[in-house]
Amino acid sequence: MKDSPSTWLTMGVVTLLGGAAAYMRDLLAGEKFAWWHLCAKLTISAFAGVVVFTLLRECGLSPELASAGAGIAGHAGSSMIAVLERMLLAALDVIVKRAS
Repeated sequence: MKDSPSTWLTMGVVTLLGGAAAYMRDLLAGEKFAWWHLCAKLTISAFAGVVVFTLLRECGLSPELASAGAGIAGHAGSSMIAVLERMLLAALDVIVKRAS
């Protein structure tokens, strides 16, 4: 699907806000502020958000719902990447078993 630049910008902002919210949660839990940790959290959030946004758009969801999903993925960060990895490995396992 071809999305406008404004759709991608919205998704990016929502994803980064999700990552920032997750970092704020860490700070409220007592973690000390560190720029490198904030940058790492935002980078992981952006990656997770882009992957989830792309998957949701390819499944036919509207840009608004896909952006919301990207924001949730951004908040979940590396946990979301681990879930996607398990789903992909399970799907590949099914394909290999069918081919055998």
